[in-house]
Amino acid sequence: MGRVRPKPSTDARARLTGRAFELFYRQGYPNTGINQILEQSGTYKKTFYAHFESKEELGLYYLRERQRRALTFFDILLRKHDDYAGLVHAWCAFLRREFRDREYPGCPFANLANQTHDRQSVFQPHIRRGIINWRRIFTRRLLGMSIFGHRPDRKEARRLAERMLTLFEGAAQMTVMTGDRSYFVRLEEDLLEAPVSILGLRGGVGQSGKREQSDG
Repeated sequence: MGRVRPKPSTDARARLTGRAFELFYRQGYPNTGINQILEQSGTYKKTFYAHFESKEELGLYYLRERQRRALTFFDILLRKHDDYAGLVHAWCAFLRREFRDREYPGCPFANLANQTHDRQSVFQPHIRRGIINWRRIFTRRLLGMSIFGHRPDRKEARRLAERMLTLFEGAAQMTVMTGDRSYFVRLEEDLLEAPVSILGLRGGVGQSGKREQSDG
């Protein structure tokens, strides 16, 4: 039989995980030790092991919780906007507003994947599952969405969902590497242009999100 853990304190767990999440995101999973988490959260080692068997288990909890929050955020965002341009404007406005006055640490899932190459068997399946869930949510909502007057089929919606994720991750990585937040401005432009080739639309899309018909 496995070791029975004592009933933990909810407040202590909240302090512990809250501080751990902030440290994992801001300074990186491999650069964060259990002792630092304990010291900055004001909790004891016995409290930590009442909740988690190891730092790895805490890292998995961090990953699952970040995925849950991200998917909830995107589900709400997608439900609020039934047109593609409105969705893109709202998403990019959130990114610019969220990190206007503070450093952007990057996508937490890409960061964790890059930082845990030696633990791929532990974290990679969960990261891959998160990507699948993200793509599934976006594909489902894009299917019922008006995209510059076009209703995509399932294949088109899936390709567009994948393109959106690729564009976001690229912009996020470039922002981290250069410190230049204008990549989020360019992200909006690129997201608005993404449906043109995937859906076979003629012309381009202006910054307002309206299609620009070609003369040909």
